Order: sequence, then C-alpha cells, then structure tokens
Amino acid sequence: MKLLVSLFHTSDLNTLCVFDENFNNIKFFGYKDFNNAKGIALFDNRIFVAHKNTEGECFVVIYSKEKFKIIQKISLPETKDIHSILIKDHKLFVISSGTNEIHVYKLIDILKLDRIYPTERIQPIKDCNVLVDEFHFN
Repeated sequence: MKLLVSLFHTSDLNTLCVFDENFNNIKFFGYKDFNNAKGIALFDNRIFVAHKNTEGECFVVIYSKEKFKIIQKISLPETKDIHSILIKDHKLFVISSGTNEIHVYKLIDILKLDRIYPTERIQPIKDCNVLVDEFHFN
C-alpha cells in the first residue's frame, strides 16, 4: 500500500509525497511552477492534482502513477482558488472555493486539451449569507 499526500502552503518545489504503509518517505515530487497542490484524484494510471500557481491561476496537473512524472497540465481559467477534486462517471468535479461553485468537466475533454471550461456549474449553497471559500469535498 502507498499513501499519496499533498503538501500545500509550502515554498518547496516538491509538493507531493508518497509514503509506504509504515509512513516511510518513498518519493517527493512536484512541478516547479506549482507549489500549492491541493486536491488529488486517481484515474487509470494517472494522478490528477489540483494546483494553483504563484500567480493564482488554477490548473489540474496530471502525473504518471508509476514514475510520478508530469504528463499534462490543463488550465482552468474559470476556477478561482481551486481545492478538492473528484473523478466520477467520467467527469472531473472541481471545487472553486473562490466562487463557492463546483465546476464539472468531461474527462475526455480534459485528456485532450490544455485549457478547458466547465460544462456545468453547481452552486450547492444559494441564497444564504455565505462567505467565499465556505465548502470543500471530503
């Protein structure tokens, strides 16, 4: 068994860490322009990681599961302050906590584009006195 942990709010370039079942560090990895890894989701042999770069732009960066090398990075220009992500039913669900929305993307589109826009926006909290950054997936 391996455990994948994201280390956000760090200045280190390596923001993801793999541990074994005894919590021994196996490998640190990351991408030089993204030091704010947040949500993680697995699909096939790929690791999808929600990242925010130093300018605040949001991306999903895809790494290989075996070698932890970057495969692709996809810009999500409508997402503000990306947090948790979830893959279900061939869709990627992204928390945009800066807008208090869930952005939904077709997985097939993500795997072939470098910039993508949501096919659906869900606002689970409507007509309430809610501040920005109020919810996340668990």
